[in-house]
Amino acid sequence: MFLAVLIAIAILFLIILVHELGHFISARLFGMKTPVVGLGLPFWGPTWIIFKTKNIEFRLHPVLLGAYVAIPEMDDESAKEFEEQFAIELGEKREFPMWQKIIVSAAGSLANIIFALLLTFILIFSSGKPVERIMISTIENNASQEIKENFKAADLIIQIQDKKILKSEDLINILGKNKGKQVNVIIERENKLINLNLKVNEEGRFGISISSLAQFKKDNTNFIQNIKYSFEQFANYFAFCFSMIKKIIISPFLHLTGQGKSAVQIKELSGIIKVTEMLAKIVQEGFPYAIQLWAVFSIYIGLFNLIPLLPLDGGHILFQIIEIFTGRSKIEKIREYTAQIGLTLCLMLVVIVTLNDLGIWKLIDKFF
Repeated sequence: MFLAVLIAIAILFLIILVHELGHFISARLFGMKTPVVGLGLPFWGPTWIIFKTKNIEFRLHPVLLGAYVAIPEMDDESAKEFEEQFAIELGEKREFPMWQKIIVSAAGSLANIIFALLLTFILIFSSGKPVERIMISTIENNASQEIKENFKAADLIIQIQDKKILKSEDLINILGKNKGKQVNVIIERENKLINLNLKVNEEGRFGISISSLAQFKKDNTNFIQNIKYSFEQFANYFAFCFSMIKKIIISPFLHLTGQGKSAVQIKELSGIIKVTEMLAKIVQEGFPYAIQLWAVFSIYIGLFNLIPLLPLDGGHILFQIIEIFTGRSKIEKIREYTAQIGLTLCLMLVVIVTLNDLGIWKLIDKFF
């Protein structure tokens, strides 16, 4: 388990590293200065200089929960205090077109999304296309003796009455249509197919609990089909992450309008501790599942950073677009105040998810 935790931490760290690499490469391509590149958070503990090049200093910090690239010519909210904060003299700064700054701001998220696409290609070409299967979790006490004798936990339900069972809705629908009837069932147990004839109870159930499981199986698909599968799978991951980000964004408005039941609840949010724990469990399941979750988290981090709120990349992009039409002087104060509010909200979110991860909210509910 300890090794799995280390691998999980490495996965999360590499996602952040890829994000910062996107900013770094795009900035250097446009000729912007990147005088400081750091691994870890620069706010706590000592700073160690790993090595220097002619115009870049690579630093290491003990709290390895992130990375950063200092780009003073982006004129973000820390630009005024840049030389003091990073203890480095910049000299004269060049001006760059706003479209270049927008690209640099978006490059981190784009790098995460491209990285996720690459991981999806690796997943499909190495392990095959993931196929959803319905697995029996438990046999309920009220199940018939026939069900108890023929079903076992971890059996996969492949087919019922010539209909393939790919999701829970398929199973619910076909059992509902055959209440009290005998049906033909094909299950998979230890890589062997077993053909059964079983009776559905009067409620349209077998008396079992089920869960969804993705299985990776290689078949005789050619190179072009694997490319197609990769893009299809990537699109599914992207849609899933987009829906989650969308739900987080609209949740405050749902609470304000009295629709809180449809919103994300504060107690449902997870932080770095729970995410690492979940990743570690998935890593133990095997290579395909780790790669799949790696790709999903990379997309999620990329999209989350595009939320139009400072200090996230999306906030920078928003103000860069506004600056094109209004000029920097008119929005400088607004940007400064917005950055302070955004940073406060981000810190509050960190505190909330940390309390969730440590189970503090459960203790509060229990005693109060």
